[in-house]
Amino acid sequence: MVLISGSLLAAISAVQLWAMVVAQSFGENPNGVCQPTWTALGTGIDGQVFSSTVFDPDGPGPAPPVLVVGGTFTSAGGMPANNIAIWDGSAWHPLGTGVDDTVWALAAFDEDGPGPNPPVLFAGGYFITAGGVVVNNIARWDGANWSSVEGGAGGKLRGVLALTVFDENGGGQPALFAGGEFTSMGGISTGHVARWNGTTWSAVGDVGTPDPFDFVSALANHDEDGPGPDPPSLFVGGIFSNIGGISASNIARWNGTSWSDVGGGTNGFVDDLVAFDEDGPGPGLPALFATGSFSQAGGVIVNGIGRWNGTS
Repeated sequence: MVLISGSLLAAISAVQLWAMVVAQSFGENPNGVCQPTWTALGTGIDGQVFSSTVFDPDGPGPAPPVLVVGGTFTSAGGMPANNIAIWDGSAWHPLGTGVDDTVWALAAFDEDGPGPNPPVLFAGGYFITAGGVVVNNIARWDGANWSSVEGGAGGKLRGVLALTVFDENGGGQPALFAGGEFTSMGGISTGHVARWNGTTWSAVGDVGTPDPFDFVSALANHDEDGPGPDPPSLFVGGIFSNIGGISASNIARWNGTSWSDVGGGTNGFVDDLVAFDEDGPGPGLPALFATGSFSQAGGVIVNGIGRWNGTS
């Protein structure tokens, strides 16, 4: 709705007013300059979306990448889609028959690295089946079919809440890392963080966080010294006080061989993590940003969002 005062309306002819309304509808101001604007993706989703990622089903092949979204919904663009769907740039499509409960995390991962197979899509969450196959909270979509990832998650609570790809060897073959409420993957005791190398699950260090009621909800790659000699680390966030045998308050760092505390951590739940370079090409290094239900980070008042610059 366009709200215009009576005095201004009196000064604008009917033709001028119509031109303003049409211009706003098409993202253009009355002077003909294009303006940024929101647009709908078809008729959208009929529920909640909790995760999204870009996925290229045929890798270097001719098909373009697509946007994949996951959450709690039963249709996308009017098409039946159980909790996960693809947007191809013009229309929505289901991924088979979808999954039977909430999707919380998505990531594309190339299981054979430089081998001939294209990347596959991984979905994690609270579902038990995908495409009718029992998968236990994490599943693989190869572009045509759903499959289990070596038996999936186990434990008192089994939700998979975060997925990311990380190269802990610095130039080696990356692996898919999962975080969540689970305490095992594929029958292997892992705590709340696990590694999938394309063929098997393994623990990350000393089986991650030990308490069955802790969880990991955020994973992010971050290189604390930028172009310096140290490789990137994997940062994990959630609710925990110990990980890999060391004390860490809700956020910790995995450098490929060991876990460490991150500046004293936070006094509450870490919900998300992202690396961001505030000055772009300037001299400053990227920083790691943490968000969640906390008021302090490293004893500093931050109120829900804090910046880690590598030292404080």
